Amino acid sequence: MEVRWPQEQMLESHVAALRTGWSPNTMRPEAAREELVQIADDADGFVASLVDREAKGPPFRQPDGSLVRRIPGYRTWMWDGQFAGTVNFR
Repeated sequence: MEVRWPQEQMLESHVAALRTGWSPNTMRPEAAREELVQIADDADGFVASLVDREAKGPPFRQPDGSLVRRIPGYRTWMWDGQFAGTVNFR
């Protein structure tokens, strides 16, 4: 098992996990569908958005619908020859 920076060549395996029911957010299963839409719209932009150390991304929508400023963070992917999960850092 390795922890890797997300890369476009790994995206197909990530998409397969999303399509089989894995979600990057265990509290929001619909996050999988949202990621699939983002990837379909702009795969390069999606991969780039996973590393945002300066919090330049769009505001984050809270469960109550309010928008708050994003905090710095990044997401790495667990890899064992295929996508195996994520590790989030903030």
